[in-house]
Amino acid sequence: MPCGLSRLTNLGSLPLFIAGDKIGACSIIELVDLKLYGKMKIEFSKNFKNYSCGGRKILKNKVLNELCLEFNGSEIYDKDMLDDLCPNTSLKKLSIFNYRSPQFPTWLIELQLPNLVEVRLENCRDCEHIPPLGNLQKLQMYNCLELKCMPRLPRIQELSISYCSGSLLSCVERLTSLSVLKVDGFNGMTSLPSGCIRNLTSLTELQISNCGQLQSLPGDEMQNLKMLRSLTIQMCDNLTSFPSEVGRLSSLCFLRISECTNIILQPEELAQILNPVHEFDIEICGNKVNLRGQLQYLHTLQNLSLHGSHVTNNYTFGCEIRKLSICCCDELESLMTVEPASSTVLEQLYIDGISNLMALPDWLQHLNSLRFLLIEDCPRLERVPRGLKNLHMLEYLRIVGCPQLESRCERETGEDWPIISHVPHTCLYLIDISDFGYGWKGFVLLCFLGEVLAVDDQYMSITQSTPPATPLVLL
Repeated sequence: MPCGLSRLTNLGSLPLFIAGDKIGACSIIELVDLKLYGKMKIEFSKNFKNYSCGGRKILKNKVLNELCLEFNGSEIYDKDMLDDLCPNTSLKKLSIFNYRSPQFPTWLIELQLPNLVEVRLENCRDCEHIPPLGNLQKLQMYNCLELKCMPRLPRIQELSISYCSGSLLSCVERLTSLSVLKVDGFNGMTSLPSGCIRNLTSLTELQISNCGQLQSLPGDEMQNLKMLRSLTIQMCDNLTSFPSEVGRLSSLCFLRISECTNIILQPEELAQILNPVHEFDIEICGNKVNLRGQLQYLHTLQNLSLHGSHVTNNYTFGCEIRKLSICCCDELESLMTVEPASSTVLEQLYIDGISNLMALPDWLQHLNSLRFLLIEDCPRLERVPRGLKNLHMLEYLRIVGCPQLESRCERETGEDWPIISHVPHTCLYLIDISDFGYGWKGFVLLCFLGEVLAVDDQYMSITQSTPPATPLVLL
């Protein structure tokens, strides 16, 4: 940033200031007399070494609501620089990145910022203590490994802890005013510290992610979270159990369990947990959870994905809010053993990569709300069930990588054409993209049986006899 900034005496807003000490660069001293307001970020360049402000409080006369300070990680002058960057008492949000000193400055420790309600600390790897910050409502900490404890923070409402010391979680139980808790990246933790969430009776949202060694969740403590509305557990590979007590949380509106495919659930527990929840997005493994005869009891399920392999590929049309994905699911008929007692609300069904599937399950005919049916990479699939003709709500049928169905579903002449002719938008024929000169494997849509299919936010109509000039890639 060029020098001479101090001459801009009418300057009121400076969103970004990059401090450098090369010849001709603008010195941070030039900020002293500027009357700035609003939001500001001060970034110290990587080559910044020579710091001297003579104790002048550079930001004291600036009415800033938000301040972001990004140090260069040199450690040598960080404490001195932060001392001289004491902001005005108007400050509400403060972010500090790459700060390497073990201690924070006096202006943070002695509660000189009464309006400060939000703090973010990122890559402050040597900091050992968090200042009291009595009015703080939101605190985010990322990669602050030396932080071992937190003060009481009586007004704290939202706390995010990512890739920090596990001992910080032992302090959470004192933060009884918390409404949102996000825990991420505690790779060595096999369970939450005892009592961690027991007293968080005001908690409305709980997220736990990227805890690779986590094996269990404290059901006896989670049952106390009577106000919990949103629960997300994701990327916890070793998690083997899920507390049934969650099914008794009457306020729970949203539940997500993803990339935790070692979870073992009793079949009846899944229905008990999911049916009362307004929105859910669940991934389970068919090898761990036996869902035989359970599908008819999932009364609120809107989106179902069934995968033959352990790797899931969640394909959806539109926006779904009640979704279940099952991997390692190679036997479909037994999922629903009796006709549902009431009308189902299942709207989307995705069947993918089940190599031994020769026929679609008979229970398909009972899905009277089904709007989207997508079948991919089932090479032995021989026929379309006759019950499909009675699904009058079905709008989209997509069959990909099922070569035996090609002739049976041929327009007008195929044996199964009368079964699917009522579906407005049907996609069946695909070829290898390399035929069009592309160097990687994929598929290109060549034929639509119907009028219009929406792909990549564009509406196109293509006939079998006229391939598109530019191949349309289905992502």
